[in-house]
Amino acid sequence: MSSTVLLDPVSLDKAQLAAWQALADSAIEPNPFYEPAFVLAAIEAGEPSTRGLRLLVVVGDDGRWLACLPAVKARHARLLPVWQAWNGPYVFLTCPLLAGESPGRQVAALLGGVPGRVTGRAIEFGCLPDEGLAELAFNSGLQQLDWAPAWRRRFERAFLVRRPDADAYTASISSHHRREANRRRRRLADTVGAEPEIVAAGGSAEAVDAFLEVEASGWKGLAGTALASREEDAAFFRLMCERFDRLGRVEILLLRAGGRVLAAECVLLAGEGCFTFKIAFDEEFARFSPGIEVVLGQIGWFHDSGILWSDSCADPDNRMINRLWPDRRRLQSLVLVEPGRRGSPARGLLRLAQGLKQKMRKRDAQVPET
Repeated sequence: MSSTVLLDPVSLDKAQLAAWQALADSAIEPNPFYEPAFVLAAIEAGEPSTRGLRLLVVVGDDGRWLACLPAVKARHARLLPVWQAWNGPYVFLTCPLLAGESPGRQVAALLGGVPGRVTGRAIEFGCLPDEGLAELAFNSGLQQLDWAPAWRRRFERAFLVRRPDADAYTASISSHHRREANRRRRRLADTVGAEPEIVAAGGSAEAVDAFLEVEASGWKGLAGTALASREEDAAFFRLMCERFDRLGRVEILLLRAGGRVLAAECVLLAGEGCFTFKIAFDEEFARFSPGIEVVLGQIGWFHDSGILWSDSCADPDNRMINRLWPDRRRLQSLVLVEPGRRGSPARGLLRLAQGLKQKMRKRDAQVPET
């Protein structure tokens, strides 16, 4: 037997924190964005998206955590009151942590424990796997509850799967783009007076400072979107890296040459894979595409590390990463609403929201260009 509870993450005791981490370490779908090191760092740093965040947890009779979902109250399409799987600005996967023991049953228990809102029980997931064990668990859990997606959007993003040969990763890159990358690398080396190299610096304070500095030096710094632009974001990044570094599960890759950091990439390791959290480059050298160079360098690091897969966490339409990484990960966004009369107000609001969206798209398409 198990029970589903709603917990305040800042009030957990040591046993609960240990149970959370143990679930994260063995989850059928690794998700570092829902681990204590990530969630608690965001809360402690005052990241705005964590206001009111709670943990929806399935707890076994022996105290083990069998499922965990950080969630907040929100409105889908500004109309439908929902519980939303936490989807803050630095969260790139909203899959709950699920134990391998009857994961479909844990999904059913998790969804069945979603607190009701004024229009009925509804929950939104911004980025769920659309393949693999987690997708099978969700399908099983929905069947057990007799629930069905009330709204769904499918998409893909760049992904990397281990290959037996290091050269096989870039085989799909056109000869033109390979020549361009080599030409820019030579020009970059001539400009800085040294051959660029990738250095894996872990999650040390020095590596974190180097990342923040190079990111703030470019357009993100000017636009105020760099991590260092807001005290809360910089504090979150430092705390998060420090805590994952203690676990040996963060790697900041630095593209260095001539005593300078030209680009940097923060990678979080989880299970048999890893997630690219953020990429930054020095815009002084933008004409040499140091961002492309660090992404290509990551492929070499990935192959040497023995990791089995890497999630780019990139926008589905990111042309640069789509050109360089040959594989794709299938994902989906979902809104789930309880069946029957209790969920009918939510389904009505959802239809209204989708109808308004379609009208706005048609209106925008009819506006003449000036």
